[in-house]
Amino acid sequence: MIHLKLPVRRSVPRCSTGPASLGYLCRCRLVTSSDSGSLVIDSITTGGKVDPPVPQRIFWATLEGAISVGLPFTVVLLLMCFSLYKGLSEERRSALG
Repeated sequence: MIHLKLPVRRSVPRCSTGPASLGYLCRCRLVTSSDSGSLVIDSITTGGKVDPPVPQRIFWATLEGAISVGLPFTVVLLLMCFSLYKGLSEERRSALG
């Protein structure tokens, strides 16, 4: 078996713009897709109008944004925290009294 001894570089050059540009491109794609989705949903709810009202489009865009950032999961976590607090309070009351 042949073993090659390659020089080990102590400092490997890293690209600092790669992750930032990838994040920027992902955000651009997400915003563009969300805007298109809001326009489609809005035109469906207005009966096929090409130029739907702006407040209604803002409503659908906000609703899509809230769902995409995990608002439903946040509600579930808050309910779990409340039930944990309630259970621990009852357990403490039964241990003390």
